[in-house]
Amino acid sequence: MARSVPALADMTQQQLRDIRNQLPDADVSGDSDYAIRAN
Repeated sequence: MARSVPALADMTQQQLRDIRNQLPDADVSGDSDYAIRAN
């Protein structure tokens, strides 16, 4: 059975979602440090 790999955009959104869950006041907008590091 082949295993599917999520797209880069999906992985980025998952990482940012995890950060928001851990730090509700974290800035995860497009130009934030978290968003840049997630890419």
